[in-house]
Amino acid sequence: MQAQIIEAYWAAPLQAARDAKARDETVVGYLDGLFPIELARAAGCRPVLVGGGLCTDFSLTDEVMDPSEPRLHREMMQKARSGDLSCLDLLVIGREDTWLYYNLKEAYRQGLGANFPDLCFYDFIPSIAPGIERFNRQEMTRLTSALERKGSAISDATLETAISEQTDLARQVQSLHDARLSADLSGSEGLKLMRMAHLMTPSQFQDAIGGRKQSQASNTAPKCLLTSGSPPFQSALHTVLEMAGLHIAAEDSWLGSRSADTNQRTTEQPLDHLLNKYTSQCQSPLTQPQSLRYDGLNKALSSGEFDVLTIYSPHDEKQFGWDVPSLQRLADKHNLPTCMITGPVGTDEGEHQIRSEVRDFLNAHHLTGETI
Repeated sequence: MQAQIIEAYWAAPLQAARDAKARDETVVGYLDGLFPIELARAAGCRPVLVGGGLCTDFSLTDEVMDPSEPRLHREMMQKARSGDLSCLDLLVIGREDTWLYYNLKEAYRQGLGANFPDLCFYDFIPSIAPGIERFNRQEMTRLTSALERKGSAISDATLETAISEQTDLARQVQSLHDARLSADLSGSEGLKLMRMAHLMTPSQFQDAIGGRKQSQASNTAPKCLLTSGSPPFQSALHTVLEMAGLHIAAEDSWLGSRSADTNQRTTEQPLDHLLNKYTSQCQSPLTQPQSLRYDGLNKALSSGEFDVLTIYSPHDEKQFGWDVPSLQRLADKHNLPTCMITGPVGTDEGEHQIRSEVRDFLNAHHLTGETI
C-alpha cells in the first residue's frame, strides 16, 4: 500500500494535497526550500510541495505566458487555471518565483482566476547581511499571520513541537542519504523517497521508509555529488546518469541530500531558530554571501565519500552557469574530477548527449563500474 502511495505522489504531487483535503485538513502549497514548513505545521496546516509533477499539457498556460518561462511556472499556471490547485487553501510563492506570482495576479485581473487558490508572496531573502535580518523577520511574521488566518494561532509551544517533528524527519532522511552513500540505494530511488518528506506527514513518511527493502545488487559505479541550478523535482536526470555509469550518492539541493540537515539549535527562541535555519543553511543560487552556499558543498566533498563532482548546466540555464567556475575550483581543491553535463533532459537527443558526455568523462578518467 505504501509503495502505491509513493508512486502516486511522485507522479502527481497534488494527490497528496487532495488526500489531505479529503480529510478536511487545511492545505498550504509551497514551491521552494525557503518556505518554513514548521510554521505551517504549528498553525495546524498541512504543507505540501506542489511543483514538479509530470505535466505535459500547457494549453491554458500558452494563452497567458511566454513559452520561454521556466517549466515550473508554466506548470503552476496550467494547474491554477485548470482548477487542479483548488485543493489548496493557500499557495505560498517565494522570491525565486516572483514572476510566477505576478503572472498569476495578472491572469486573475483578466478574469481567468476563478479556480485559483489564495496567494501569498513570501519575499524571504537568503542572506545573512545585517540589514536583511529585520526584513526577513517581518516577512516571516507576515507569513505567520497568513497561516494563522487559514489555520490556528501559532504559539511557542506548537512551534517547538513542529520544529522537533521536522528535526526527527530530517534524521529519517539522513538514513536515506546514508543508504545512497553506501550504495545500498540508487540515486533515483533515494530522491523519490526524499521527495515524500515534502508530501507526507512525518508519521506517514516514517512508515514509508520503514518498509523500504535493501538492495541486493552490487553497485561499484563511481559515486558522484550532483549540483544543478534547479531542484530535481523529477528523477529523469538521475536515471540517465545512472544508465551512463554514475551512482548519484548525493545532490547539493534542498530537495535532495540537504534535506537531511538536522539544523542543530543555536538559539533559544523558536522563531529565531527558523530565521537562522532558512538564511544560513540553504543553497539557493540567490544566497548571499555565496560562501554560505559553498560551505556545505565543501564539507561534503572533503568527506572522501565521492569520486566525482557532476555539474549539470544545460545551455538554456540562465543563472547557475555563473557558479560553474567556482564549483570547478572547489572540486580541484579536493582533487576530484568534474563531470560537466550540458544536454537537456526530456528528449531522446538530449539524453543521448548526456550519456555520451558521461561515458567520455569516465573513459578519460579511467573510471568504471556498474550501477544498481
